[in-house]
Amino acid sequence: MNFGKGISMIYLDNCASSFPKPKEVAKAMTRAINVFGANPGRSGHFLSLYAANEVYNCREIVGQLFNLPPERVIFTLNATMAINIALKGALLEGNEVIVSDFEHNAIIRPLKALEKIGVTYKQACVDLYDDSKTIKAFEQQITNKTRMLACTHCSNVLGKVVPIKQLGELAKKRGLLFW
Repeated sequence: MNFGKGISMIYLDNCASSFPKPKEVAKAMTRAINVFGANPGRSGHFLSLYAANEVYNCREIVGQLFNLPPERVIFTLNATMAINIALKGALLEGNEVIVSDFEHNAIIRPLKALEKIGVTYKQACVDLYDDSKTIKAFEQQITNKTRMLACTHCSNVLGKVVPIKQLGELAKKRGLLFW
């Protein structure tokens, strides 16, 4: 999601549905349990500082991957929590969001709840065979109330990859947030 001026949110959540987990995940979790015995950023003792340093190192690695400074990388409990924070933090009464017709309930339910404060959303049809039709569907929905375009990168049901690069360019051109 692009919040303008280099502020983005990248939605990464295959952990909830992937099985079996790679061995590296179990190894990293075991290391975390055995080595980091304190909450990062909650105290000034050695274990807390050690844990905080490890979290910062992870933020640096993710930041490098997405060309962001580590201070712009935020970890949440899961993708649903991240979606709720982003939507509820970015949208105000009178704002409109355009989403794809592939969206998961993790996006639709918060948008439904935001309708109570005057946020509206519309769905743009993703064409399974012609990405230009998908871009056009989003573009045709944009009004002066539109604040954000939001779409999944790939449908977990149909496997259709949505043209997010072009949608991101459209959002940038129109001065919209993009997720």
